[in-house]
Amino acid sequence: MLGEITNAKLLGGWTLKLEKADKLPQDLASGFRKLFGEKTGGSYTPVFYVGTQLVNGFNHKLIVERNMLVSGGKTIKDFAVVTINIPAGDIKGERATKVSEVDATDFVLRDDIEAGIKKAMADFKGSAIMPILELGTQVVKGINYHFICECKGNYSAAATYLVHVVINNFQDNWTIEQIIKL
Repeated sequence: MLGEITNAKLLGGWTLKLEKADKLPQDLASGFRKLFGEKTGGSYTPVFYVGTQLVNGFNHKLIVERNMLVSGGKTIKDFAVVTINIPAGDIKGERATKVSEVDATDFVLRDDIEAGIKKAMADFKGSAIMPILELGTQVVKGINYHFICECKGNYSAAATYLVHVVINNFQDNWTIEQIIKL
């Protein structure tokens, strides 16, 4: 991961986990099933565990895969960021609630960074990469920006998946430093 990420975008005491969501803590797994288990016309599957925050229990930030049924019987697959609160003492996740994403962790890409990402991606062929969560930065030769991105191949049958992308800006020269499939 090219060294330590400054936790600049997940403010308020977030601890980054950055791991696959295949073995969630029991309270979080139960809380997730309670909140997203049975949805008409779609399904939600946790795929990446971003991190935790201690606040009246724990907030857990996850990236989920959404499969939504749309008109014509087609299914659209994409990814979304969700935050779930498990209150203190709730070891079974029965009082889990979805936390509004209208807070300091909202993902709003600054115009200068968006322009830089487009510069870095100009020579990248074969896939379309769209940032969905900025993890933070790290100062090296320039600044590395760490993003979790949705990646889709440039042909219609291509699978959509998550990647961790590191983009460097040194003297307004934006380059892709690393792409790791999650």
